[in-house]
Amino acid sequence: MLAALCVWIWAWGAGKDGVYVAVYHGDTRIGTWPLPPQGERMITVRGDLGPVRIVLSPAGVRIAHAPCPHKFCVASGWHRKSGDAAVCVPSRVVARVEAGAAALDAVVQ
Repeated sequence: MLAALCVWIWAWGAGKDGVYVAVYHGDTRIGTWPLPPQGERMITVRGDLGPVRIVLSPAGVRIAHAPCPHKFCVASGWHRKSGDAAVCVPSRVVARVEAGAAALDAVVQ
């Protein structure tokens, strides 16, 4: 029963208040934006290899364009649950879905 409750909380965490996207370049936090946003939003971050375009939408967050050679970050698609991250390793850019106190992803006793 507890396991089912934890899975339910985790699965629905992305739709609750308090979920946001934190964007980093290396160790520096560039900013945070609520998820889901009002409409679609494009964020451009200057990475080590050049500009990385990040899209926020009701579907989640994804990297739309990156100057890296293999584009694994672009192919990873949409990320929407707390703890998910879109990462361009060569550019050192991370868009991580995080949750505040209002959006729990698990409870352990």
